[in-house]
Amino acid sequence: MSTKLIRRALIASGLFISAAVAFSPTAFAAPTDTVNLSGEIATQATIEATDTAGATALNLGGEGTIVTDAVVKVADLTMSTNNASGLKISLVGGTLIGTLTGIGTPITYQVAVATNGQTPATGDYSANISGLSVSNSPAEVEKDLYIRYSAPAINDPDTYEGSILLTVADN
Repeated sequence: MSTKLIRRALIASGLFISAAVAFSPTAFAAPTDTVNLSGEIATQATIEATDTAGATALNLGGEGTIVTDAVVKVADLTMSTNNASGLKISLVGGTLIGTLTGIGTPITYQVAVATNGQTPATGDYSANISGLSVSNSPAEVEKDLYIRYSAPAINDPDTYEGSILLTVADN
């Protein structure tokens, strides 16, 4: 009798283990995989410079009159970005050079950016400005661009030209 009991116990335990294995979640687990998601929002930093009348009508003296520390608004700037930190501007000033004969004395100028409708302070001018923060939020910003220069009393007749490189980037 004890053999029958042991046999029944073994059969019962075998059935129990078989059922546990058959109905366990890992027995029916399907292979898994992962889907990675990503996206990109490109920067939308822009700048538009509109020349003012003063930009092409600079008083360069040269006919016996010295022009000292002339300050001229040369452009209206409109900048924008989609970056929550805002944007910054960099400017590279330069020299007005005679373009026809090329023998006149070059006229060096400095650049400055001012709040729309205001004139920059004397200390704001520089030959180059790098990374000047102009906003701290993602919005359109309007600023004014000025130059400051001094011209000699006597200079050769010519058409003097120069340019200012403007670059904006996210803060």
